[in-house]
Amino acid sequence: EVAQRGLHHDHVGALLDVELDFPEGLAYVRGVHLVRAAVAEPGSRQTLRLSLGSAFRHPTLLENHLDLQAAIDVMALDPTGQVDTVEIAVRGNLNLAPERQRFAELSHAVRLARLHTLVSLYYYELHGVYAGPEPLTTFPREGVVRSALSFHNRGTTSGVGGELTVEARLAR
Repeated sequence: EVAQRGLHHDHVGALLDVELDFPEGLAYVRGVHLVRAAVAEPGSRQTLRLSLGSAFRHPTLLENHLDLQAAIDVMALDPTGQVDTVEIAVRGNLNLAPERQRFAELSHAVRLARLHTLVSLYYYELHGVYAGPEPLTTFPREGVVRSALSFHNRGTTSGVGGELTVEARLAR
């Protein structure tokens, strides 16, 4: 009974951020990201859990290497318009840094005879979020509009939220 009222479980996990250098055929560890959770049982029917951690996301192949160029013949769609061609260019960016995330979650669960409840609160922050800037639009010659964009690490976002779960068993 005493053990159930104290700290019941302490868990640490690690994720390795492995970077591959294909031309040289080498791999090295770029960072270690910890996920830590502590679970306490203040009573025989209650559980309190706190999770803290960090994570990352590397750019996709498209975000790094995309090279898309297209010309749209607008005159075929609308022969009365002032624009006859729209040129679009979307390029990847080899200088993107990984997006980074930090998070925390606190939850409390209660188990009664036929009723189980769970309340969770969480907070997260994302840094270096991938986004494209406003497209660079130019008019290289009369009747032609050119629009170009690429991916960049821009901005930070965060969020706060919660969940409430109530489960009632109607029959044994």
